[in-house]
Amino acid sequence: MGDWRLEVFRLSVHDVFFPVGIFWYFNQPDYFEEHVKKRREERLKLYSNPEYRREVEEFAERMRKRQAERNEKG
Repeated sequence: MGDWRLEVFRLSVHDVFFPVGIFWYFNQPDYFEEHVKKRREERLKLYSNPEYRREVEEFAERMRKRQAERNEKG
């Protein structure tokens, strides 16, 4: 076991600097532009595809039917 100085160091690293560093990194405009906007554009392109939309709607309908069957049983 260490003394109080080690505990103060650990507290500062684990509870202060690490969360602040992560918050700072992921809220940078460059990171947002590079990753988030790119992913959003990919999803919008994919969802605008009529075949993909049809598959998603069919899947949602199957899930609704399955849930309705489970609700009737129990």
